[in-house]
Amino acid sequence: MKTHHAGIRKNRLLKTFSLAICALALLFCFRPQKAEARTDVSFSFFYDSLEPYGDWVEVENIGTCWAPRPGYADWRPYSDGSWAYTEYGWTWVSDEPWG
Repeated sequence: MKTHHAGIRKNRLLKTFSLAICALALLFCFRPQKAEARTDVSFSFFYDSLEPYGDWVEVENIGTCWAPRPGYADWRPYSDGSWAYTEYGWTWVSDEPWG
């Protein structure tokens, strides 16, 4: 019975992480950008770069989201890195291997 409950908690945790990543992605996608968009970076570059560190999952009512692998179960957004001020405003500089 404990194993079943642990599996349910793990699934809930994965869904929570997925939703957090999607929320952050949506937040940054819809913020006004001062920099010009780069045309030399493809979606496959983005997906392939994150692939070694997590999994792409479909989240109902949201779409495709990235979540860190279980080896990063203690991961929390904005916990490993620091804020830096740039000419475009404040940005998060991640110390995570996928940051």
